[in-house]
Amino acid sequence: MRIDVSKRSLRGHDRPPEIHEAVHNLRHALQLHHGRWSAEEIQRVATLLNDTAKAIVDGPAVQTAPEKAE
Repeated sequence: MRIDVSKRSLRGHDRPPEIHEAVHNLRHALQLHHGRWSAEEIQRVATLLNDTAKAIVDGPAVQTAPEKAE
């Protein structure tokens, strides 16, 4: 899955501080992982990132309100 985004959004100008920090943490984790990429680890991390990107694009899950017992 490929998501087209503007350079502005990639730089984080439109993100809340909490999201900016989370992206920073993700980049840091990937940098710390440098050089230790087995085929299995590549697939694991790629799946995590792709699933997360899809979940963000899809938006929050719709939850129905529980019915009140009368």
